[in-house]
Amino acid sequence: MTPTPYYLDSLYRCTKADLDAYRRWTDFLPRRAEGEPYHSGPHSLQRFRLVWELVRPTAVLEIGFNLGHSAVMWLELGAKQVVSMQPWPNKGTLEAKAAIEGRYGNRHRLLQGDSELAAEDLMLRNYIGGGFDLIFIDGSHERAWAELDIALGKELEAPYFLMDDYDTHHGPGVVDAVQAAGLIPLAIFGTMALCAPPTRYTQRADPLGTNYYE
Repeated sequence: MTPTPYYLDSLYRCTKADLDAYRRWTDFLPRRAEGEPYHSGPHSLQRFRLVWELVRPTAVLEIGFNLGHSAVMWLELGAKQVVSMQPWPNKGTLEAKAAIEGRYGNRHRLLQGDSELAAEDLMLRNYIGGGFDLIFIDGSHERAWAELDIALGKELEAPYFLMDDYDTHHGPGVVDAVQAAGLIPLAIFGTMALCAPPTRYTQRADPLGTNYYE
């Protein structure tokens, strides 16, 4: 059997404190069955916490809800509002939605749709609203879909984008989508990259770096 490369194996490590917190926060949610898509696990908590300390997002929009684990972590870290988008809710998704609403009330909303639908459907677009401090993109990791998600974040004028699976093994199109959109990677946490839109940046024009945005 071929051993798992270290750089992949190490990405799933976490501290006991994070494991305990993750279990305490998410023990009321459904668990992934064999064959179901991955969801954010205890290894994600440290990365979310680092982003939380940097951004302190009051309102988070996440693309990709699945079983609700990422939404709960943002809520427990301190976000006042989390809006999740999921195009095809399944039984587990609906169970997670009901469980989260029962615990957090109107601090969480789950919308059925994707970024392409949101761009075309004015009612859905208005329902999403705006004023998000962070958009967490963890939907399809194909380039075309990642570009649609980034485009929605730009329309909403999100100041920060947290891209999940920012590597070619887990997210084959994410790096290319970030580059095509001109997002500025600020920090990389495991397989996640915290990025910012290019509107407040300018291309460095000389090796001394004297050409900055004013």
